Amino acid sequence: MSQTHAIGLSPPWDGSTTLNVAARCWLLVTILGQWAFLAYLLGFYGRTFVTGNPQEWNLNHLLPRGFVAADPHWDLYFGAHVMLAAVIAFGGTLQLIPQIRARAIAFHRWNGRVFMLTALGGSLTGLWMVWMRGADLGGGSTLGPLSVSVDALLIIAFAAVAWSRVRQGHIESHRRWALRLFMVANGVWFLRLGVFGWYVLSGGVGMTTSGTGPMNYFFDFADCLLPLAVLELYLRARDGGDFSGRIAAAATVLASTAYMAVGMVALTLVQLSLVSKL
Repeated sequence: MSQTHAIGLSPPWDGSTTLNVAARCWLLVTILGQWAFLAYLLGFYGRTFVTGNPQEWNLNHLLPRGFVAADPHWDLYFGAHVMLAAVIAFGGTLQLIPQIRARAIAFHRWNGRVFMLTALGGSLTGLWMVWMRGADLGGGSTLGPLSVSVDALLIIAFAAVAWSRVRQGHIESHRRWALRLFMVANGVWFLRLGVFGWYVLSGGVGMTTSGTGPMNYFFDFADCLLPLAVLELYLRARDGGDFSGRIAAAATVLASTAYMAVGMVALTLVQLSLVSKL
């Protein structure tokens, strides 16, 4: 026993508190950003469904392909894909709130099932849109569709593992895989934050309007792989890291959170302008 423990003083600072604070900051920004995204999806796309004016999707010039009057199958799949994204934005963040998990476990379980099925549906509709219907995500390059495929395959794999772990009763392992699933299921949202944050901080260096710049391709793949990398760093530091490892992980999480916040503000302003046009 150390001398500080022997005389009743607090144990040495090991960085765990700093890491926990960083994680809570990330969670807060993520919840705010996801629900702002949900409000946009409902306020823009949801309103067009209610009013019967899907042609107004084309007000969003950032879409690779919006409403196509002569292609109702595309419009149906795109509309379903957007609504699945709304479910992910709402239900996914509820899964991250520990108070819900602790006090409403039945809701947590059913909401988790809905989230997994929705993520799988979103991944499959995304694959259909880029490979079967040719949604151009990379200026004619195959890198855009390839990045969507990587994300979709990770969603399918992580959902399968998370489900099998909880069925086997390995709850802690299930939580880790569910967190990984959350990261990849929100790849499109992270992509938006990355791109808008980059425009604010650099003016869009390395990006083109056609989506063929080196930073365009970077964000195409970083949308799911970078959040996964930050998550893995956090999990390893939380579960078995030393002081320096926890501080390094906390700094990385805080820097990522700050970048997300910049992108979130810029994205939200653009989304508000789109909703105001309806």
